[in-house]
Amino acid sequence: MRTMIHPPMRTTPEGMLIVHAITDRPIGEGSLVEVVLFDPWRSARSTIQGYDLASLGEVESIHGPFCNPPRWMVSYRGKVSAKYGDRIQSNEQKTHQVSLAGMGEIQARAASTARACARKAEYG
Repeated sequence: MRTMIHPPMRTTPEGMLIVHAITDRPIGEGSLVEVVLFDPWRSARSTIQGYDLASLGEVESIHGPFCNPPRWMVSYRGKVSAKYGDRIQSNEQKTHQVSLAGMGEIQARAASTARACARKAEYG
């Protein structure tokens, strides 16, 4: 009897962009950050356009992709506070988190309004 081996389950809707190396820029102020994109579903056509590179600082230029898995060198105008292994969120994930945070604020306001109405009804 032949057993089929299934590929591993995909754990994220898209790939992961990870900080691989950080150095000071050889000329001028700022940092050079090497990022690696792990996305087995896109392979050679991978791009980092959908990631929030500005979350680390002001982007001056982007060079790449190089190698496999694809890597890019991102030049920042100032020092960045990232470290090796940090993940850079996709813009889609960032938008989703902002909308969830907004929902939390709406729920907090609704609860506050409900408490105020209950107090008003209790005390007349």
